[in-house]
Amino acid sequence: MTLLPTTGLSFGGHATCPPYVTDALVLHWHVVKHVLGARAIAAGAPWDAERWTDAPLGVTTAGDRDGLVASILARAGGRCAVDALTGQKPRANAPAQPCLACAPALAKECSADAAAIAERYAHASGAVLTSLADPLGTVIRRDHLGAWLLSFLRREREARELTVASFGRGPEGGPFVARFTRGDGVRVEAYVDTKARLRWRTTYRDARAVATLAQLLSFLSEMPRATGSSPLSGLCVVPRPGAQHHA
Repeated sequence: MTLLPTTGLSFGGHATCPPYVTDALVLHWHVVKHVLGARAIAAGAPWDAERWTDAPLGVTTAGDRDGLVASILARAGGRCAVDALTGQKPRANAPAQPCLACAPALAKECSADAAAIAERYAHASGAVLTSLADPLGTVIRRDHLGAWLLSFLRREREARELTVASFGRGPEGGPFVARFTRGDGVRVEAYVDTKARLRWRTTYRDARAVATLAQLLSFLSEMPRATGSSPLSGLCVVPRPGAQHHA
């Protein structure tokens, strides 16, 4: 059982994130997609394009990843539907989330093999959320975020330790989400219900998006689309002065 986050969090009295039992197979699919590199490979990039092997994150190593992939493929015996891992040409009719469409017994065994990496991935995700929770974060207006970020133009080291949260709808009318973006390229998204309660949705990393200070500030400023249906979309959460930390 994986709780994400492990304890209840509050964000300036405007939103909360209760401990949530994350479905093991959902978590497993996100590990396969992001940490094991299925998404990167499908896009023609190296499997470690998201750089979950970077030492500060401690999610996996190249050796552990390769060993896990070999174990999954050996166990599946040709039944694995993650084309990016099997090396097969992508199929037009492939399921969008193959691990969730897999035979339940096989999926359960594969997720058990990946449990240690999944726990570290979940911990890394929870650390991003916790870094802005009370009392470490403070709420500012959405339209003030740009000016706030510009104050770090001559403070690159501090900028790289920032985390920013914003709220709104995803592209093409997607669900209402909270987006947490950290200076090392890690981004966590959570669903937000009508009572302003967050529930983890996904975690991914774009290390290339923060290569320069200008790219970093642009990445931190990317927000989901504002909507008049929720007052949350007019707010952002940023580190409280003196409380910045890079968990």
